[in-house]
Amino acid sequence: IINPSKIKYNLGGASNVAVNLKSLNVPLKLFGTIGKDSQGLMIKKILKKFKIPNKLFYSPYQTTEKIRYVNHKNKQLLRVDNEKYFNSKKLISFFLKNIKKDDLILLSDYKT
Repeated sequence: IINPSKIKYNLGGASNVAVNLKSLNVPLKLFGTIGKDSQGLMIKKILKKFKIPNKLFYSPYQTTEKIRYVNHKNKQLLRVDNEKYFNSKKLISFFLKNIKKDDLILLSDYKT
């Protein structure tokens, strides 16, 4: 039985990299997809907190979510993944139109 005592929200994947780069004062823009759900709103809220410029497109699916249950020593006991791959034509089109404006592009994709 797991009875969580604390909930902490963190960005993952490319969003986490964006937060780290922002902390180093690297100019950046984040592109991606989110669902029209509470997890998507949380991502937008955290990105705003860190002042990370972004262009997020809505997916018809829920926002990817990875829930980690850790013990008091911060050891992961369980991870629950809620995700569905979505190929956003709007995101890809936007990316291709803007690719020449940047010096470096970092892609993050969990689908293999």
